[in-house]
Amino acid sequence: MLALGITGWFVIPLIYQLNHSLYNRLGLASVTEEKFGTTRISEVISEDIMIVAYDFRNHKPVIFTKYAATNKDTSAKMNVLIRDAAQASSAAPIYFDPKPIEGISDALIDGGVIANSPAFYSYIHAKYVRQQKKKIRLVSIGTGEQQPQALSTDNVNKVTWVNELGALITTVEQNTHDYLNNEILQQDYLRFQAKMNKTLSLDSYQSDDIKELIRYGEAIVSEYKERIDNLCVALVDQNIKKICPKCTKVTPILILKETHIDL
Repeated sequence: MLALGITGWFVIPLIYQLNHSLYNRLGLASVTEEKFGTTRISEVISEDIMIVAYDFRNHKPVIFTKYAATNKDTSAKMNVLIRDAAQASSAAPIYFDPKPIEGISDALIDGGVIANSPAFYSYIHAKYVRQQKKKIRLVSIGTGEQQPQALSTDNVNKVTWVNELGALITTVEQNTHDYLNNEILQQDYLRFQAKMNKTLSLDSYQSDDIKELIRYGEAIVSEYKERIDNLCVALVDQNIKKICPKCTKVTPILILKETHIDL
């Protein structure tokens, strides 16, 4: 009886965990409601916005954009609350239950399963959906990437592929889209990505892991400082030309200072 009781103490919580996501959606819902309130996608102040989710019920991507939210043919369906789109886009399998949005799907999950780096989709949207005629400059800021282990072709088996499954899902897709962006846009594509040498859990909030993420951010700024400076100068010149077309080119000197954040 004692053994059964001890076993039940461990087995019952384990069964519960296997039948539920790791986290309750209420926390995520509370934060997004606090940050976004009742603002809808059509109300964003930028020219456009893209939030990617995946409809696991009907097995198709769901891409929320201001273009779709203001288009007369799609606005009734796609002009959702930003907080709902954000919850759908961040509903990572295992971590959160799927997000239901009435009129779209009852099973929307993290868009990272199809677009871990959505930069390529944003280019396709701007170029071919919105039919942007102006020159497109694409800036993509990654959240860190851990390169998979080098494989030995003489010793590849089922266990090898199971161990590399996470890298296949994320790294391969990112690298493919990075390649396509470079091929199409060339010098007008800028990708800033940290190469990580330590595995950080997706849901970790430990102080050491947060500090590690900050170090990766500082490393990106240090490694790409010249490219970041040049980008800032180009954006300033571009906006000055919009304000004053007859003005001569004005290129301010921008100094990107090193910043430290104390936790």
